[in-house]
Amino acid sequence: MTTNGSDSIRDLELKKFQAKQKLEQIDERMHTIVRKHTFDVESKWENDKDKELSNATKRDAEVNRRLSLDEEFPALAAERKKLVDHNILMQIDIDYLKREHQREFMHLMNSMLNAMFGSGY
Repeated sequence: MTTNGSDSIRDLELKKFQAKQKLEQIDERMHTIVRKHTFDVESKWENDKDKELSNATKRDAEVNRRLSLDEEFPALAAERKKLVDHNILMQIDIDYLKREHQREFMHLMNSMLNAMFGSGY
């Protein structure tokens, strides 16, 4: 469905949709990186039986250490946080614009009722 018209609410909703899609791509890439490091650590434990990886907590700590050293992961995490914050702010703006539209509509209806029936409405 396409439409030629636009307004500020629609524009923000479209931007929010695009940001959500980008966020999903980032989440997918981050998940892939986490899986890779988790697999590597688990494989190292299975193959070497390294005492430093002897329990799940130690393996999780090693995965987190590797993630912090990963070239891509920290940048993706920062971009993800920025997008999440941006989406929250866009939703606040969308909600405000919708409330403003409702106030304008109610003011218009009140004016019409006053014109039709007097100031009692």
